[in-house]
Amino acid sequence: MKSWMTSATHYRTLLAFTAQTAYEDAMVSDEEEQLPEPLRDWLGRLRLLYGVPFAYLVPNEKLLPKESIRFFYIDRNWTDRLVDGALSVGKTTTSEYAHHHAVNTMVCQDLDEEEHRVRIHLRGETPPYSVAEAADMTGMLMRSRIVSGWPGLEVKAYKGSDEPKDKLTLLRMDRLAPDVLLCIFSDIPTIVDVEEPREGIQFGVDQGEDRRSYELKLRYVRGPNAGYNVGHSELPQPPAEAPDQDTIGVSVRKANREVIHVRQLAADLPNALVGAGVIDDANDVAPDDPGTRSISPANLAVQMLQFPFRQRFEGAGSPPPDRPDLDLIQVTTIYTAATVKVETVLEDLTEEDVSALLES
Repeated sequence: MKSWMTSATHYRTLLAFTAQTAYEDAMVSDEEEQLPEPLRDWLGRLRLLYGVPFAYLVPNEKLLPKESIRFFYIDRNWTDRLVDGALSVGKTTTSEYAHHHAVNTMVCQDLDEEEHRVRIHLRGETPPYSVAEAADMTGMLMRSRIVSGWPGLEVKAYKGSDEPKDKLTLLRMDRLAPDVLLCIFSDIPTIVDVEEPREGIQFGVDQGEDRRSYELKLRYVRGPNAGYNVGHSELPQPPAEAPDQDTIGVSVRKANREVIHVRQLAADLPNALVGAGVIDDANDVAPDDPGTRSISPANLAVQMLQFPFRQRFEGAGSPPPDRPDLDLIQVTTIYTAATVKVETVLEDLTEEDVSALLES
């Protein structure tokens, strides 16, 4: 004989009662029925795929080969079922299932907000009181040597343009392996930028088109264009005439073609800077040694500064008719020009300064 506690009629009656608005309001107003903070945090991370085995995300290595990048959508139905599965542990009676049905809407709303707070908590910051409503989620998986070589990579996503107001929220950014980077964005971006870390600057040259030679982009050293490349498209003060050249070939050692011949480069730069319109006189770059074809150490350093590069991935229009499922992506490399200047002029210490330092 079927017990009334397990009958279908009883379950439908209980389910209808717990689904009533009045019951839901009572559940929400009762603090004991709210999700505990540790549970909110754990379920919010689960929404962002924390703890999900990597084999579930990339079941075959061929889907993410070396030196590749993949963009994807996240199906919220899938992540919601993931949360349901986690909350189903220990449910055995119809009352518990009915209770879950009643509070499901409240749980989803809490987690919609919590997924925006997870990264803020991990960064040790205070999350805002309210966050934006849940939107579509997209992501990026990148497998490359640059992930391990530059741990401080910056990833930014935009919808519409690269203006700050169009920047999307980065919900998660983690290295799943030494060479694998996972990023999850709120909403669907049209532009994704991957930038070198900005913690510092370095000296270097660029590879030529044949990848066997090297070249150096000439840079303005004074005036309103100081710090910008000669051929930059957005100079503060564009020249009246196009320069004769904006790069110079870099000499290398005969014994080792991967070692720069710095003395020869310093001798070639003055005339190249004249040809580019950076200076009027080749002797102007070495004021301490007039009449020579050399360049001062400071000006040589300015020419060899290498600022962070930015790799941009951008939608490139509609897919071809024979592949409507194919998303076209345009890849461009953007050089971020910058100006370096000294804000404080150091002076020799006076005798009083030296005495104060010794006494301290």
